[in-house]
Amino acid sequence: MVANADFNDIKDIYPLLKDSLEKIKKMVYTRTESMEAKFLFDIIEANLASHQKQFSKCVYIINNCLQYHCNNINDSLRAFLILKECLININDYPKALEIHKIIEKNWNRKSIALWMGTPKSTIYSYLGIYKYAIAERIKEFESGSQDHWEKARLYNDIGVFYNRMKNYDSAEVNFNRALKELSKVDPKKSGIDTNYYNFFISLIKSNLAVGFIKNKKYKEAIPYLLIDVRNSLKNKEYESAFNAYIGLIEIYLNLNQIALAKKYLDTLDILDIGVFSYPNNLAKKYYWQSVYYEKLGNLNKSLDYLKQYLKLSDSIRELDRELQTINTEIAFNVQEKDNAIKEKNAAITILKIKEEKNKSIKIYLIIFIIILLSAGFILYKYYMEAKKHSEELEKNNQTIQQQNRMIQKTLQEKELLIKEIHHRVKNNLQIINSIIQLQISKEKNDKVQTLLSEISARIQSIALTHQMLYKKDKLLKINATEYLKYLCEQIFKSFSDGSDDIHLEFYFNEDKPSDLLLDTAIPLGLICSEVITNAIKYAFPNKSGKITINYTCKDNIHTLIIKDNGIGIDLKKINKTDSLGMELIKLLSEQIDAQYSFKVDHGTIFEISFKDNSL
Repeated sequence: MVANADFNDIKDIYPLLKDSLEKIKKMVYTRTESMEAKFLFDIIEANLASHQKQFSKCVYIINNCLQYHCNNINDSLRAFLILKECLININDYPKALEIHKIIEKNWNRKSIALWMGTPKSTIYSYLGIYKYAIAERIKEFESGSQDHWEKARLYNDIGVFYNRMKNYDSAEVNFNRALKELSKVDPKKSGIDTNYYNFFISLIKSNLAVGFIKNKKYKEAIPYLLIDVRNSLKNKEYESAFNAYIGLIEIYLNLNQIALAKKYLDTLDILDIGVFSYPNNLAKKYYWQSVYYEKLGNLNKSLDYLKQYLKLSDSIRELDRELQTINTEIAFNVQEKDNAIKEKNAAITILKIKEEKNKSIKIYLIIFIIILLSAGFILYKYYMEAKKHSEELEKNNQTIQQQNRMIQKTLQEKELLIKEIHHRVKNNLQIINSIIQLQISKEKNDKVQTLLSEISARIQSIALTHQMLYKKDKLLKINATEYLKYLCEQIFKSFSDGSDDIHLEFYFNEDKPSDLLLDTAIPLGLICSEVITNAIKYAFPNKSGKITINYTCKDNIHTLIIKDNGIGIDLKKINKTDSLGMELIKLLSEQIDAQYSFKVDHGTIFEISFKDNSL
């Protein structure tokens, strides 16, 4: 009952059940071999960790559950659903999308009622792929209820996606459609809470106000935001209320109505609401306090708040990186579980064919005896490993708690040591890379060696970015030509055989020295790594040739061309391939809003261009 309940529904009585559950767990692990009971305890512990926002611990528990305690497709899907939500909470959206696709492939095989959790459209929006998010949101609507309430939710979500794309005109059209659909809904007849109905209307109008603010229609936005504040506080939707307050502060500062802006800034300090003190929200408040004092001409106080804003923003980014690092360090193997599911599907199909051809009792008895013997051995082995994993889990939990305390202390420091952070990240990546290189040296399978080398090159690309950042005075930007030249040389040294007669040539042409932001440099470096690696591996069967790197930056447009004089790529197959390399190039290009293409002209030509976002 505890495992199947929503933890929010039992959080108040859980302390009363905790001791009994611990006794039952001890009995399960010492006196029984019940896989089902162990699975249920994994679910309880994962839900508890998630409720306590210990998401990395939750990931570890679910990984252990997937490997040892899932007994059927229903168990696997329940575990995957919890894992997906944890990955979203630690901002590992690519892995969450991968898990969602696994869930989708096996969804029709379940025999119990399950909720899909965060929809794919929302995950796409977290990844910043808004065109995919809109298309997926429409599919989700078409597969469910299509009444006026659901249409209003659809149009509001699409409007939000357009707002994030800065296409405010299209956003306004969809928000107005949502309001029109809501006007056709009778809350009492539809069983919708009237307060929530009014809140939803005010939320849509608040979303409309975002576009008005961006288009400097400040007076049109004010009444919408005031309504949103009132209804959000009434429904305890504090995040929405905070954003409405920030919108009002921005408007009154732009209208030079300083007293009104001060009124709402003071309100943010007076209201004792936990959401208002979240790090991201606190950073927003510091920023507008800085603008307020700049408007007053108090530059010293404005500068103080600006420093607090920059410090907290950098700390938030570092916290996100730490969480992702912790997640990466916790070993879990989702792909093996997916392969196991596929193997089970194949085994089931084979068994059905055998049933139709031969229903011999003798065969079933032999199979049953073998399974019993194997299960006995496996369960004993799993029991011993479970005890070991339980101890490791406790140690990891203590380590995580200690790291959390260190992160909290870092947030309170007066100055952020950005160079030290880049240095530490680079060293950590180098350690990971060294471990991979050690594994390569011990691995005899050529295919596995190749895959590990590709992973190593990607990690090296990211590490190089941090290395160049902490060696330069500009801590958030990196010189494009130095970065690309050094990166390409390192990739070439990693993959080119010393006996090969393959050469690199560089051509750089810039109006002025150009810099790349970290958020652009890392994706661009990974794209270069994929293209050059493929050229070295496949373009020169005779181990002889030339790879040319041509980079230009004119009129704030960056253009990178990687050309080889090899045998050329098959353009008909390139768009059909499901290789990780091509999918990475596609997703990373979308991430930096770049256009790319492949051509064949006496070899393969890869070209990518994007706007200069470092200004």
